[in-house]
Amino acid sequence: MKSETGYSLTELMVVIAVLGIVTAFAVPAINHYAANSNLKTAARDIASDIYALRERAVSENRQYLIEFTSGNNSYTLYQGTYSGEPWTAVQTKSLLAAAKDIRFTEVSFDDQKISFSTRGLARNGHVSVANRYNSTATITVNITGKTHVRFNMQ
Repeated sequence: MKSETGYSLTELMVVIAVLGIVTAFAVPAINHYAANSNLKTAARDIASDIYALRERAVSENRQYLIEFTSGNNSYTLYQGTYSGEPWTAVQTKSLLAAAKDIRFTEVSFDDQKISFSTRGLARNGHVSVANRYNSTATITVNITGKTHVRFNMQ
């Protein structure tokens, strides 16, 4: 009696074909998931920066400001004083750091700027960002400077 071990060429080709079909469906889904994950990261970074500047304004007794620049998808953090001296740029951050397809879609603050008083107060408004799948994240700021992020994933 002769014992055969291993797989036939036909069995191997069927397994490779099935793996190819599964991969063809999985790759777009993984890309979509990654793009939405990058959007969430960018939105949470913006919300974190807003919260951090609010806290710094209160603890340092200084005014702080964030200016959003829709044209190049970046925002700049500025430091001021209670007496109203000129603003000093602290840091500029780009949405492109999270992913190349994330962009600002709407900034409802006056002159695309949100400022925090030395008491941590701000004006109501929101910032919206989106990715290539039209998934959106809206960062809302209320008068007390608290932030809330709402996601609408496609």
